[in-house]
Amino acid sequence: MSAKRKVLIAAGVLVFLAGLGGLSYYAGVGLFLGQQGKEYDRLCGDGKYKEAASVMDKAIEMDPDDPELHYNKAYALYMLDMHKEALAEYDASLRLEPDDKDSHSGRADTLFSLGRYKEALAAYRKAEELGCTCYDTFLNAGICLTQLGRDKEALAAFDKAIDNDPCSVAGYTEKARALGRLGRHAEAVPVIDRAIDADSDDARLYELKGDALARLGSLEEAAKQYDKSIVVDEEASWVYLKKAGVLTRLGRVDEALTEYDAAIKKYPANFQLYGAKARALLRLGRERDALKVFDDALKANPDSAWPLTAKADMLARLGRHREALALLDKALAVDPENSWTLNVKGYALVALKRNDDALACIESALKLEPDSRSLITSKAYFLLERGKDGDAESARVMLEKLLAEDKKDEEAVYAFAMLGRKDEMLALIKTLAGDDPDFRESCRIDPEFGPYRGDPAFIALVKE
Repeated sequence: MSAKRKVLIAAGVLVFLAGLGGLSYYAGVGLFLGQQGKEYDRLCGDGKYKEAASVMDKAIEMDPDDPELHYNKAYALYMLDMHKEALAEYDASLRLEPDDKDSHSGRADTLFSLGRYKEALAAYRKAEELGCTCYDTFLNAGICLTQLGRDKEALAAFDKAIDNDPCSVAGYTEKARALGRLGRHAEAVPVIDRAIDADSDDARLYELKGDALARLGSLEEAAKQYDKSIVVDEEASWVYLKKAGVLTRLGRVDEALTEYDAAIKKYPANFQLYGAKARALLRLGRERDALKVFDDALKANPDSAWPLTAKADMLARLGRHREALALLDKALAVDPENSWTLNVKGYALVALKRNDDALACIESALKLEPDSRSLITSKAYFLLERGKDGDAESARVMLEKLLAEDKKDEEAVYAFAMLGRKDEMLALIKTLAGDDPDFRESCRIDPEFGPYRGDPAFIALVKE
């Protein structure tokens, strides 16, 4: 997309018109617009887009049928993040000049910024059809395709962006991510290498390569890439988490614990780090040490309900439900409107056969987050556990609606399980685990889950 276009006035024509006599008004208009164009250019060059848009307003008053004036105003508004207003001006420009590739490209960028990816893609393709070969056009068209779930098609768009600019880090990066989502991790690695060749100081690229290698099972190499990422950017706490996860998968849990400790020291308010460390300790059978991690989190964050809720969650998983309830009440005293705490309390209550109390908890949570898929699946589970007349049908209706909205996330696993659709449940677990090697570590699925408690096939897959 061109940065901007000047308002062009044909000086020779103006001189000719002025020479005809009686047309000095038109010459004056032309000179005024020419001055406005120069002022617009100067203001944009100084980053004063609000003033530049005002200049174009005055120019449009003088000549509302000039498409370039609307284009210029649209660009200034776009730079001010006034995307809806910019879109209206691009539309005005295109009504006057329907085949202007720059207006189509600018309109596409605006739709992209609004998250209207399907419309943006059509606009990018129209700009390309009209001869636009701008790097951003190809790159953003590819990103639109990925947002629409069309990663395979996106690869061709990213290739065009890379051909346009072989030093394009973004082009390589987006292509590698698309390949990863397609499960083509081996192809992604050399693409990431080309990005690293273009910019060896981008910590995200080493992280991305580590992710691809981890998915290929090259865990030692993945750990090395995460180390490189940390060297470039020591502030990326999530990379410590990824490295520790890889070390854990390698059976080097003690080393993983060292990584967690280093990260926690740097980021004492990052609760994800505490949770991961506690799970690693629990795998070693160090139950007491695992629970102490949450005590440490509470010391570092005394005003947060998270450490109390997280510790209670682990206690409940260990079958210590009454201890869990005591902590959950403390957590709710700190934060009475914490939907996660209410949800965890509901599960502890169900385990103690206090199903009505559990449903009261989940109703309170749903008032806070009525669209939460995890809370909806919890309510369905609690209804099934209570088992009163109509409960099973109410749960079924809720779960069918949930699946109609999305059949590919973790909550869909629970929905399939509770509806007795075992094959679909097992297939989805396998898919999610393939997309994310740490899936089983981060999710709530375990071999003792509800309807499939004790089922050999379920246990084998979850523990795989």
